[in-house]
Amino acid sequence: MPSPFFTPWIGRLYGGRGSILPKRVMVVGASHYCGNGCRDCGNAKAHPECAVFTQDVVRDYLSDNYSGDWKKTFTTFINSVFGRATSMEERARFMDSIVFMNFLQRAEGRDADEKHDEYFNAPANIEAFKATIRECRPDVVVTWGSRVWNAIPWDLGCGKAEKVAHDIFRYSFDGRSFLLVGLHHPSIGYPSDASHNLLARAGAAAEESSFIAEYSEFAPDRRGLVLKSRPNGACAWLHKNIHRAVAMLAPEPWQPVHYIR
Repeated sequence: MPSPFFTPWIGRLYGGRGSILPKRVMVVGASHYCGNGCRDCGNAKAHPECAVFTQDVVRDYLSDNYSGDWKKTFTTFINSVFGRATSMEERARFMDSIVFMNFLQRAEGRDADEKHDEYFNAPANIEAFKATIRECRPDVVVTWGSRVWNAIPWDLGCGKAEKVAHDIFRYSFDGRSFLLVGLHHPSIGYPSDASHNLLARAGAAAEESSFIAEYSEFAPDRRGLVLKSRPNGACAWLHKNIHRAVAMLAPEPWQPVHYIR
């Protein structure tokens, strides 16, 4: 099976104990844009230097040295995974916990104003998609936008997909199964609350207990919770849900506690 033209990003915590997600999650964006305009874009032999394009995009997103409106797309999506605003530290932890690829295995155009829906039907795209699933073995695959969703066939060669819920289907592939979740593209008109609920139903929402344990600990007398650090999103969530947080961390039965700054 051919390898993807754009090598996917595989987070260092993906599938491991340090992941902020309860399952192995692969996120599939739509496309890259590139100002070079190469006529043979997608040809790995002619352009081996482009293999790291996706990985470089993720690194640029996480870097303070790069800015741009395109970053809002990732942030909007990640906020919906957590169900709240997130800190940069949490976004980095999330990207370290997932696989990310773009479905289109060539640049769609020079910028976001250039759209080529016909590119999505190229066989190289679905072959790269299947190759990545075979390599990374995700439990949940989250797609961005209708163009990606519509380009994925109902049968990947191992039987027709089974509907689990609205915009969630179970696929069989390579001796195992995974859930395919269809979301609006987070670049525009993205329903964050509805997306969070859909992700939670599929097991692809961030585990609250994970970042509670990351940012807080019990006081020595076990009657309070002390923040280790102050990432804005987690700090606000802990303020609002302190008793729920302690219930997640404390052994049963747990005593009423006082919040300690």
